[in-house]
Amino acid sequence: MGSTNNLDTFPEALMEIPVLEEINLQGNQVNDLGNLSFPENLKYLELQQNAIIRLSENLFKSRRPEFLNVNGNHITEYHPK
Repeated sequence: MGSTNNLDTFPEALMEIPVLEEINLQGNQVNDLGNLSFPENLKYLELQQNAIIRLSENLFKSRRPEFLNVNGNHITEYHPK
């Protein structure tokens, strides 16, 4: 879903699908995840090879995914709680 489609923003509507278990947005141009938080059932989040520069604390407020891949980004800010 969404892999290598030249997306530059994260489709926030995905976070409103409570039964969603996997998101693969690898190889896009996503540069900011904003203040998103993961849906409860999300298990796999693949965001490698994008342009992400920061991970906010909101991403990890609720349940964390079992697998998170952010390799190949330029993350310079990480704000866990």
